[in-house]
Amino acid sequence: MGATVQYQGDAAGTAARPKEFVGFDVDVLFEYPLAVGVFTLEGGFYNYDFGDQPVGGQIDGRAYYGQMGFLFPQKIGIGKFQPVFRFQHFDVQAAGPAAGVNDDTSRANFGLNYVIDGHNARVMLDYTRVFIDKGNDHNEIKILVQVQY
Repeated sequence: MGATVQYQGDAAGTAARPKEFVGFDVDVLFEYPLAVGVFTLEGGFYNYDFGDQPVGGQIDGRAYYGQMGFLFPQKIGIGKFQPVFRFQHFDVQAAGPAAGVNDDTSRANFGLNYVIDGHNARVMLDYTRVFIDKGNDHNEIKILVQVQY
């Protein structure tokens, strides 16, 4: 379980009317090994507050997400497969003039990870359905690669 709090004075608004930024989040990760693989649950809540005076790409809002996955124990080639499902939602409270996101948005992701070396090396195929309150719903398909050493 993790939590953070962020504060920065005069981070938003205008020079004549500066506003402070306050943000916080809490998230949790739970992994449970079974004889047939590893079950994973993850979730989080985020709050961004620019004092209702965001500037540029900044947005006042709240975000939520939940994810679950299952890592199969059988190695196929150099890695293991892990199907994952994630749901995310962002509630816009006050959008900045250049934010690009002005409507509440939800995303449902269905992915398949190929885990080569834990968090150090993996490849993911991801399908996402994006739901936007005022229309413009769309689909996204991505191939992601993560390598860190």
